[in-house]
Amino acid sequence: MTVQQLFLLSIFLYVVGALISLGLNRDGKIANYVSGTTAFLAGCTGVASAVPVLIEGKGFILEGMEFIPFGRFTINVDPLSAFMTLVISLLSIATGIYSISYQEEYIGKGTGVMGFLNNIFIVSMILVVTIDNAFYFLVFWELMTLVSYFLVCFEQENREAIKAGFVYFVMAHVGTVLIMISFILFYVYTGTFDFAAFRNANLLPVIKNLAFLLAFLGFGVKAGIVPFHFWLPQAHPAAPSNVSALMSGVMIKTAIYGIIRVGVDFLGASAWWWGLTVLAFGAISAVFGVLYAVSENDLKRLLAYSSIENVGIILMGVGAGMMGIATGQVSVGILGILAGLYHLINHAVFKGLLFLGGHLSRELCLLIKSLYKHLPQFV
Repeated sequence: MTVQQLFLLSIFLYVVGALISLGLNRDGKIANYVSGTTAFLAGCTGVASAVPVLIEGKGFILEGMEFIPFGRFTINVDPLSAFMTLVISLLSIATGIYSISYQEEYIGKGTGVMGFLNNIFIVSMILVVTIDNAFYFLVFWELMTLVSYFLVCFEQENREAIKAGFVYFVMAHVGTVLIMISFILFYVYTGTFDFAAFRNANLLPVIKNLAFLLAFLGFGVKAGIVPFHFWLPQAHPAAPSNVSALMSGVMIKTAIYGIIRVGVDFLGASAWWWGLTVLAFGAISAVFGVLYAVSENDLKRLLAYSSIENVGIILMGVGAGMMGIATGQVSVGILGILAGLYHLINHAVFKGLLFLGGHLSRELCLLIKSLYKHLPQFV
C-alpha cells in the first residue's frame, strides 16, 4: 500500500470504529473492544504512513471535493504534519490497548459513547495537523475541542468534572477566536483560506506582527502556557485516564504545531522578538509549572502541572529556533526547532504513559492503604 492509502485507511478505521462503537452502545463490552481495537489498528497504519514521509522528506497532497467556494478540502502531509501524525498515532496505539481494559468500569454507563468520542477525538487531531485550509482547520479544531469537552464531562454525576469542563470550554473558545481573527487577517490579503496562499501573503509589517501575536496567544491557551494554564490542572484530573493521556500527551501539542505553522511556515519567523516572546513565555511556563507540580499532592494534577512545565521547555526550543531564523543564524534555527520537536515527542510518550500508569498506581495505593488499615486485625 502507498503512504496515501495507509493514511486514508487510518482515518477510515477511526471513523468506522467510532460509528460501530456508538451503534453497539447497549452492548458495552463489545463496543469497548471495537473502539480500542480500531484505535490500535488505526494508530499502527498512521505510524506506517508517517514514517516514510519523515525518512524521505517528501510529503503528499490529497485533494478533496470543493464543498464551499472559499474552502478547498485539501490534506497536505509534509514532514511537520507527518511528525505530528506519528506522535498522535503512537499515543493512539497505547491508549487503544489500555482502553480495552480500563473502560470496563464504564460498562453500563455509555461505554459505546465513550469509544465513539475517543476515536473521533483522535481523528480530529490528525486532521487538524494535516488539513491545508484555514476554514477546515477551524472546523476540525472546534471538533477536537467539543469532543474533548464531552470526554472531560463524561462523568455527569461528578460536579468537579462539570466545572472543569466548563472552564476548559470557555478558555478553548477564547483561544479559537484569537486564531480565527489571525486567519481572517491572512484572508483579507490573499482572498482565500488556503494555507498555500498564506505562505506567499504580502502582509504589512504591522499586520504580520498582529497575525503572529493573535495566533501565538490563541494557540498558547490550548497549550496551557502561563498565564492561561489554569484550565489544564482542572480538566485533566476530571477526565478518564486514557483521555488525560491523549489531552496531555498530544492535544496540547497541536497548539505547538499551530505556533510553528503560523510563526515559521506562514510568516517565516521574520522578526527576532517573536522568537524572544515565545522563549520568554516558555521559560515562565517551565518555571511556574514545576513549582506548582512539586507542591501538588494529587497525582493527576501533578502530571498536569508537569505538562505546563514541559510545554514551556518545548516552546523555549521553538523560540530559540525562531530567533535563529530571524537573525540569519540558520544552524541555530534548525537546532532550536529540532530540540523543541524532540522534546515534544519525548514528553508525549512519557507523559501519556504516566497518565496511563497513574491509574494503576492509584489503585495500588488504595489497596496498600486498605491493607494497612486492616493490618492490626492480623497482628
